[in-house]
Amino acid sequence: NEKNLEKLAKKLNLKIKELKGIDKNSNNVDFRLVTKAFSLKKNEVAYISGDYEHPIYFIKLINIHPSYIPQFKDVKDKVIKEYKKAKGKEIAIKEAQKILSKIKIVKDLKKYADNKKVIYSETDFISYHNPFSPDLIGVNLKPIEKIKKGEVLRNVLNNDSNAFIIGILKFNKFDEVLFAKQKDRIKNFIWQQKANYRINKYLEKVKRNYKIDINEKILL
Repeated sequence: NEKNLEKLAKKLNLKIKELKGIDKNSNNVDFRLVTKAFSLKKNEVAYISGDYEHPIYFIKLINIHPSYIPQFKDVKDKVIKEYKKAKGKEIAIKEAQKILSKIKIVKDLKKYADNKKVIYSETDFISYHNPFSPDLIGVNLKPIEKIKKGEVLRNVLNNDSNAFIIGILKFNKFDEVLFAKQKDRIKNFIWQQKANYRINKYLEKVKRNYKIDINEKILL
């Protein structure tokens, strides 16, 4: 319930990290932080719950920069850079779609690699619970849930500047050691999810059957 983050950080011997100038397209910041930040008012404090794979955050919005249209001369270099990136991505997607039409299985991928424009590489294992890879920044790999080992996804994925043809090379075996370490955290997370579900259902029922007044002053 502590609203003063500076005081709380000092009390718990924790450091506060300040993120300056993030926007809705900031992909180098946890998307949960970005989403929550844009729902807050200035100086408002919020809590973001975690689970066995994601950290907990306490955040405070310290400033809001209103949208504005800058002078072209001030953003000329950025505009040219963004235009080239956009056109490059457009060309990359079209070329990738042409290659994809010729590929049937994962083993075919290496045939089209020239190590200049078309690069073949393998990512580390990814998790179904967190379908992202540090090797493919900005690419949501959730669509691969639809394919099997040795198959290639039949649509091209992309990020800000590149296009990707994705296939599943192999699956990792169930890690008993890792599961033993995470078992309690997973169990607590599932328990928390079930508890939240029941509480929300109960509150919905209460709201339907009773008149509720909220004292905003107490909440602040």
